[in-house]
Amino acid sequence: MLSGIKSSWDREVAAVPPALKDLEQFRWKVSTLRSLAAKDRDKRQLERRIQAMEQDHQRFVEEIAKLAETVSDPKNAKPLVLAERLKRRLDQAETTQERYDDLTSKIEEAQETAREAQATLDAISQRLAQMAEPFADVHTVENLDDLLAALKSASEADRAKKDAAELRNRIVARLSVKDVSEAQGLLADQSVLDLEARREGIDIDLQDAETDYAQKVGDLRAARDALEKVGGDNAPAQLEEKRQTLLIDLEERAKTVLRLKLGVLAAEQALSNYRDDHRSKMLADTEAAFHTLTAGEYSELRTQSDGQHEVLLALRKRDGRSITVAEMSKGTRFQLYLALRLAGYRQYSASGTTLPFVADDIMETFDNIRTAAALGLLKEISMQGQVLYFTHHEHVVELAKDVCEDRVTIHVNERSILIRFQHLKLTHL
Repeated sequence: MLSGIKSSWDREVAAVPPALKDLEQFRWKVSTLRSLAAKDRDKRQLERRIQAMEQDHQRFVEEIAKLAETVSDPKNAKPLVLAERLKRRLDQAETTQERYDDLTSKIEEAQETAREAQATLDAISQRLAQMAEPFADVHTVENLDDLLAALKSASEADRAKKDAAELRNRIVARLSVKDVSEAQGLLADQSVLDLEARREGIDIDLQDAETDYAQKVGDLRAARDALEKVGGDNAPAQLEEKRQTLLIDLEERAKTVLRLKLGVLAAEQALSNYRDDHRSKMLADTEAAFHTLTAGEYSELRTQSDGQHEVLLALRKRDGRSITVAEMSKGTRFQLYLALRLAGYRQYSASGTTLPFVADDIMETFDNIRTAAALGLLKEISMQGQVLYFTHHEHVVELAKDVCEDRVTIHVNERSILIRFQHLKLTHL
C-alpha cells in the first residue's frame, strides 16, 4: 500500500522542481506553495484585466481613428492627444450649437417683431394714403412730413379764404354795392396817385369832421344844460330851435363823415389792389435772387398777415419750416436785403428809369459760394444799368474776375477798392 502511494506521489511531482519532490521538503513548503497558488490566481486575473484593457485600448484607438477620419482631423498624433483634440472640438461644437440655438431663437423673435412692425407700417401707410387722397390734385404726399405740410397749407388756405370773404363783405357793405365785382368796377378806372391824394384829403376832412362833431356834441350838451336852467320866458323855445338846428347840422356832418370814411376805404382797397399787382412780380424776383444767394437753402418767399401788417416768410428747404426775418441769421438777413434791393432795382429799371446800383461791402458775411452768386446777380443787372461795388476784401476782387471776366473794371486806392460792372476790360488805376 505504501509502495502504491509512493508511486502515485512520484507521478504527481514528476513535473515539479527537484527541491519539491522530497515529501519531507514538500511538507515544509506547503504554506509557501499555497501563497504562490493565491498569487498565481491574482496573476491570471491581472492578465485577464490587462488583456481586456489592451482590447479596450485597441478599440479606443480604432474609434478615435474613425472619429478623426469622420471629422477630417489629421491622425498623425498619439491617440490620447488626438482624443483630447477631438474632445475640445466636441466642446466647441456643443458651445456653437448652444449659440446657434440661442441666435436662432433671437432671430425668430426679431422676425416676429419685424412682422408686427411691418404690419403697423402697412397700417400707417394705408391711413396716410387715405388722408392724402383729398390733396391728390394740389399737393404731392409721399410721407408724413408731406402730409403735415399739406395740412398746414390747407389750414392757411382756409384762413386766407375766410379773411378774403370777410374783406369782401366789408368792402361791399362800405361801398353799398351788390358784390365785389361792382366795387372793383367803381375803382378800376381810378389813378393810384389820384386815389392817394384823395385819401390824404379825405383823411384831413375826416379829422376836421370828427373835431367838429366833438365840438357840436359839446355844444349840444351845453345847450341841454342851459335849457334845464332857464325859466318860463321864450328862452326854451329859442334853445329848442337852436337844438334842432344843431341836430340837423350834426346829421349832415355825420353823413359827410360816413362818406369820407367810405372814400378812405375805397382808396385803401384800390391801393391794396395796386400793391398786390406789382408785389407779385417784385416778390417773384426777390424769391429767385434769394434762392440763388442762399445756394438753394431757401426755396420760397411768401407774405402772411398778422392782423395789422404783412410779414415776410421764407421757406427753409432742410426742414420745410417757414421762418420770419427776425429768426434768420445775420448773413441770411443780409442776403435777403440784397435780394430785395436787386428785385427793386429790376422793377425800377423796367419802368425806363436807369440809375446806378451802389453797394458797400454787403458781402462781408457771405462765404465764397454766396459771394460768387451775388457777383453773378450784379453782373446780370449791369445789363440794365451801371453797378458799383465798394469793398476792402481782395478775395472779392478775385471772385469778381473769375465770375464776370471782362465785365468788370477794378479801381484801387489807399482806402478801398471799387468794382465797376460794365462792358470794359479789367484795369487797375
